[in-house]
Amino acid sequence: LPQLVQGGAPELFVEARLVSPLLADAVLPAVKVLGSFFERVSPQTLPKALLGLNLLASADCHDKGCVAATQVDEELAALLRDAQRYMRLCTAAYGKQLKPASPSPSSHIKESSELGYMEKEFKVLKTVKKSSWLHPAHYVVYDTERREVIVAVRGTLSVEDVVTDLGAEEVDFFLGGKAHGNILRSACNVLRSVEPELERLAPEAVTVTFTGHSLGGGVAAYLALLFDELRLPQGDDEVEVRCFTFGAPGICSLEVARSLRDRIFAVCNADDLVPHLSFGHIVELHGCAMAAAAEALERIEHGDLRRRGTAAATSEPASQSDTKLFP
Repeated sequence: LPQLVQGGAPELFVEARLVSPLLADAVLPAVKVLGSFFERVSPQTLPKALLGLNLLASADCHDKGCVAATQVDEELAALLRDAQRYMRLCTAAYGKQLKPASPSPSSHIKESSELGYMEKEFKVLKTVKKSSWLHPAHYVVYDTERREVIVAVRGTLSVEDVVTDLGAEEVDFFLGGKAHGNILRSACNVLRSVEPELERLAPEAVTVTFTGHSLGGGVAAYLALLFDELRLPQGDDEVEVRCFTFGAPGICSLEVARSLRDRIFAVCNADDLVPHLSFGHIVELHGCAMAAAAEALERIEHGDLRRRGTAAATSEPASQSDTKLFP
């Protein structure tokens, strides 16, 4: 892992005992990101940016239309059935307060004493119910019928998780491009946590699946890629590695995201904000909002209130295209 993932808190802060090493590793990247953002974006532009955001939202609602139904073949239908199954596991990671992600509890669903609702054939091997710095809550179950180990990571539900989200410092990704620093480090910590269970079931399991919602989805994607990179070859008894994410944040550059389509099944709602919250996306959105506001104010100045201005609002600042991360 140290050869694949670089980064961490500057030693000066730790040696000076200003903060604990774990807290420094989690918080300092978030401070760097906020500092970098306000170097590019002046707080004085906030009123104009808010006006532009309202105009963008109005244009988006006006331009939305019906999307043609896509024909689903048998292979995609099987993936969607699996996705619903893993969605229930992601829901269980939040605890009993959330109901299972199915129309109604059925005979094959049970209530775990430690988690939420899940299939009866699952054997719970490990649970980490509370997040800590750069160490999100997660659990491991084993499906005895499918001989499948499943690692499910919870999404944002605590202050520690929020700090992980905010620490979107861009670091070099071992597959190329950039990665979300705090989420990648969190994946390393979770992988170290679940490694004993993966080792113990290695002779028996034929599939290892990583899944998660929101922050957990980003961690799960990195987990699958790290596990695939680090595992030892097993000859003819090769273990299948799968990954299903739901509403995950951006974790890699666009070219890398496209190359991973066959390895990660990512489900994103079109109106979900989380997959579009990378540093580059936010700076780009600010630029688009400012352009929309400037165009609107110019039309007001010239008394042209009828024409709908969207050209400037939808233009993409080319300088930010290489800093955006994608699910």
